[in-house]
Amino acid sequence: MVGVNAGLVLDSWIDRMGAALIAPARAMAASDTPAGQGRSSSDVAILLLLAVLAVETRLVAISGWMLVDGDWGGAITVFLVDARQHLTMPILLLLGASVFLTIVAGRRRRVSDDFDLVSIALIPLVFVELLNSTVFLLGADIHTLAAYVGYAWALLLLGFAFLQTRKREYPRKEAEQK
Repeated sequence: MVGVNAGLVLDSWIDRMGAALIAPARAMAASDTPAGQGRSSSDVAILLLLAVLAVETRLVAISGWMLVDGDWGGAITVFLVDARQHLTMPILLLLGASVFLTIVAGRRRRVSDDFDLVSIALIPLVFVELLNSTVFLLGADIHTLAAYVGYAWALLLLGFAFLQTRKREYPRKEAEQK
């Protein structure tokens, strides 16, 4: 019998991002396979970096000129202090939701896989924040609406992540396997 997650492989970063936005259940099923382990957490890290670089382009330019001027410490400090405002909430949500999902997974818990599932749930939130920042640069102020949409979407995907953990088989003790 073929397993629930058999045959689901998302090879490229674009495939995994698209699946997280369009078909999150499929993305989570693919992430829960041995071939997909560890990819989602690095994907969300790349997306967070791209979001900071895209939103804070002016800051990147200022930091770059500080580097050219030889002020390495100042450039890194300026970049990290301003980038912190975009990274704090997603990282706290990622860590908190990962701990929560690991606890509620019960006997089916796998800490690294649970972290990957929450990483997939975070991708739409970062995407909505990035889209909101782009729209804001065009003159529209929809920050509150975008925050509600992003967090609601992430909460919905955390529900999908919980359902994905329920599809896992119980780990068997060595005595039961023999």
